[in-house]
Amino acid sequence: MEYLKPVFIILWNMIPGFTTVWLIRLLLFNPKHEHRFPNRKKVPLTPGLAYRSKNWIIKKLSSLLEDYIKDTRNMDKESRISKWELIVYRKVWHKMAFISEIKFLPGSWKEKIRTFCAFIVYEITKQFFRSFIPYLMDHFAVRKYIELLDKKLDVEIVKKFYVNYIFKYTMLLSLGIALFISIWNIIIYFIIK
Repeated sequence: MEYLKPVFIILWNMIPGFTTVWLIRLLLFNPKHEHRFPNRKKVPLTPGLAYRSKNWIIKKLSSLLEDYIKDTRNMDKESRISKWELIVYRKVWHKMAFISEIKFLPGSWKEKIRTFCAFIVYEITKQFFRSFIPYLMDHFAVRKYIELLDKKLDVEIVKKFYVNYIFKYTMLLSLGIALFISIWNIIIYFIIK
């Protein structure tokens, strides 16, 4: 029985590493679809994290696109695009401070030139954010590419890559570390005994 204790120590140290790596794989890829209890509540951790992440990314891209399109139509000062435009205006205003140091210009002209330059850059920015980018989105059919990404982004390919390149080596690393710890524990066990 004394000779079986090292085997039990090795198994005892390898089981947590083995189960942790398998549990990570299960949480990432199983199940593929959402499951519900009989009372219609969602079962936690369904679908797997990889499938949930794919769905979240597609929804986030779609909502960002829709929010941007809504912001281009919104002329309020509270919209994100208006805030960006004001940031550009202020930065140009501060960068044009050197005009006030020109000695041969009247003071009113200095202020008008500074305001005019900042306003021109503000209008260019406004046209870029509110007209040109939506035009590019329509021209290149960005919505279509998001839908295409949803269809083409296959989690099964990611799962295959994970199993071939990550899971296998993570399992070997985990079991190797557990074996090293087990041997160390066996040495300590025999020294103490």
